[in-house]
Amino acid sequence: MEETLDDLFGDSGGLDLSLSAPVPPKALPARIDELRILGCCQTGAIAYIAPDGSKAFLRNLNCSPEDGKWSLSDGDHEHPITEAQTGHTLVHLAWNEPGTDLAVVDSCGRISIVGMSIGLNVLIQSRPPALDPDDDGNQPVGLMWLALNRSVHTFSHAGRASGRWAYVRYPRRPMGPFHPLHKLALFVVTRSGKLKLLYQNQESKWGDMVIELQNTGYTDDVLTHASMTPVDGGGVMIVTYSASNELRLYRAMLKWEGTPVDSNTQRPNNSIAVPSVQLAHIEVEVPAVVPSPSTYVIGNEDNITNNANGLFALTHLQVVACPVDAPGGQTAPMILAVFSCLLHNIHGRSHLQHPSVIARWELRSVNQNLHKSFDDIVSKKPRNPLLPSTELNRQADTYFDRHIVSIDYMETGNIFAITTDDGNIAFYDAKAFTPLSGVEDIETVTSLPQSGFTFPAAISPSVHISFSPSGCIAASLDEKSHVQMRVMEHSFGLEQDDSHKKFIDEVYRALSMNVTVEQDKLMNNPYILKCFSMQAALGFKNRLERRNLAAAVPWLTLQLRQISILLTYILHFNKAGADVECYDPETLRITLGNVKWALDLAKYIVDDLFEISDNLNSQSSSQDSGSSSESALKVDVYEKLLATVESDVKHAYQNAGFNNADRAAPERDLLINGSIPPVLQPAVTAILTKTVPMIRNEANPMYLFLQDYSWLGVGDDKRADLFRHKYEIDILRKVLIPLDESRGAVRPSRRCVRCCAISEEIPPKSMAAVKMLMRTAVLRACTCGGMWSMSNASNLRGSTTLPGWRQPG
Repeated sequence: MEETLDDLFGDSGGLDLSLSAPVPPKALPARIDELRILGCCQTGAIAYIAPDGSKAFLRNLNCSPEDGKWSLSDGDHEHPITEAQTGHTLVHLAWNEPGTDLAVVDSCGRISIVGMSIGLNVLIQSRPPALDPDDDGNQPVGLMWLALNRSVHTFSHAGRASGRWAYVRYPRRPMGPFHPLHKLALFVVTRSGKLKLLYQNQESKWGDMVIELQNTGYTDDVLTHASMTPVDGGGVMIVTYSASNELRLYRAMLKWEGTPVDSNTQRPNNSIAVPSVQLAHIEVEVPAVVPSPSTYVIGNEDNITNNANGLFALTHLQVVACPVDAPGGQTAPMILAVFSCLLHNIHGRSHLQHPSVIARWELRSVNQNLHKSFDDIVSKKPRNPLLPSTELNRQADTYFDRHIVSIDYMETGNIFAITTDDGNIAFYDAKAFTPLSGVEDIETVTSLPQSGFTFPAAISPSVHISFSPSGCIAASLDEKSHVQMRVMEHSFGLEQDDSHKKFIDEVYRALSMNVTVEQDKLMNNPYILKCFSMQAALGFKNRLERRNLAAAVPWLTLQLRQISILLTYILHFNKAGADVECYDPETLRITLGNVKWALDLAKYIVDDLFEISDNLNSQSSSQDSGSSSESALKVDVYEKLLATVESDVKHAYQNAGFNNADRAAPERDLLINGSIPPVLQPAVTAILTKTVPMIRNEANPMYLFLQDYSWLGVGDDKRADLFRHKYEIDILRKVLIPLDESRGAVRPSRRCVRCCAISEEIPPKSMAAVKMLMRTAVLRACTCGGMWSMSNASNLRGSTTLPGWRQPG
């Protein structure tokens, strides 16, 4: 917008001084040129490539144990996750769907793959770049990881009626194709027009298969961009763009030979998998003049029409297909292409108002009919109908007054996130491609941007950006390679005091969480782990401050859950008698620490019940010290207490007329708010006035009272506060870790990025302990389900005993 300074000096004639447009960041021209030359040039923000292209580093999100705030880790610049070979530079990074394996591409198209082992920042190389030839034509212009064949529940939308939200949940199934042996695999489109499949075999060794998409014998036929997406039927839709401005569309069908599937387990019972690809060429489209001159030219259009394609170059290409099982049915696949004017072309062209434009095509299936003259031909055979053809239907272009540096599709909500060179992030509905303002419909929620969540303004312009899987966090790189993290915020009003409780309550309602489940289902219920972990994280303030009751109960329950899994593992192998793993000293030490922690928690609960009961009955615990036996609380006494408590609760529900289905609401309220619901108050009175006094003579209340429970992390007295200043607890081994700086500077340890718990003895000293951690699902993840982050990871090099460990590079 042009502004004059007429009134500043009182000159009615005006000085004809106008404010110039903002100067673009210095790194922007180079970035736009990278996007024009090659489709695979994502240098990352979390995993990112150094400015000189020689190394790749990794940062991760974590919660600080000092203040409970989330931030990006500093990264280890002395130990990159991978390095470029001599004479080459790293140019592209791509994570697989679970975020556990990373493909790193160099300037000659050689691909190395590194994967996480025992922490977010500890990666091992599974595929070296030396497996690929050193050839410029081998350079990728498009890359796609094969998805995992797993179904997850997701939500399409939520609607509010009578003040309550109703959530529409459905199972989201990936469309394939998949690796039948559940190994890693990825498709690559090269500059020379080849389609490559890189895959792991049954021994996790890498193989490849190459077919030709098109002949690129001439310079104009060289591909610059490609994009791939899975489509219905297990195929892959491929769209390519060449130096001659041709947009080509293909469909590839991937088949695996030698992998019969067991009908009982739905898993392959043969360890051989040989891939083959059938390719079909569908359509060729020449975008012609992009964009249309009449929409961005002021003045003589004839002077610019013939030069439009010279001004604008393709910088982004993406093909998107909506899942088949999405509510509302499957929508037609679409192709998006971003054309940007190079910055050196803008100089001296004041008429150019829109430096970036998005062109869209929709893929439509059209029925084919023979010409009516064929009806006159007499044929003895019945005429088979013609198969439908696929056509590209050009949609209306969308224009932007800033350069687009990134366009990201988010399946959750079916939206696009478009980032411009000034760091602004705008969201568009994928179907209608209209901007989301957050005020479209306050009674229906389809995504966070649609409901009013936005990203705050960027501190500095961005040239690279990356989004978290949920789309709630964005990490961007500016022209000085400084990383800044932005968290999505709500634009309407401030957060209320009870917002945490309301949020947790809605999560439980949306997931239909029943907190009372059978014991055999408790171990494998993924929602219990996720909900309890979220609840404990929301109540975490810092390492030195105790969680409130609503967060402490889920936190303790998570640890009891892990202890029960550990004991089930130990008892199973001990009963089998054929495996000596349960007699391994390291395994026994881990088991001993967890058993002691669980017994101390039981003592702490009973001691608290004695104290509350004494206060309620106005009597002192010193009047009756109970039994003087060596055991402060025998197992049979504790079992008697639990059985009586269960009976009291059952009678309270029966007296109130509650059936099993009615129990979910008060017990969920008890867990979320940490307060006793009215229906359970008679049970609490019976427990404190009848049950607890009944077992007093069978326990040793004085011994329980004198015990030190500081290491449980639930007390708020001076002793517990002093303990937190001097020690931390190994969350897996349940042993004390002194807070000694000299000790921590030498020994490698892992800290959970979510709950800030710590674990030492990494890697474990014995292979039996490694197997136990793997089988109890805490080798990569913490008890709360959060991932580990390694400190002093450099001390692990050359000394680890983890199976399959190989040094990077």
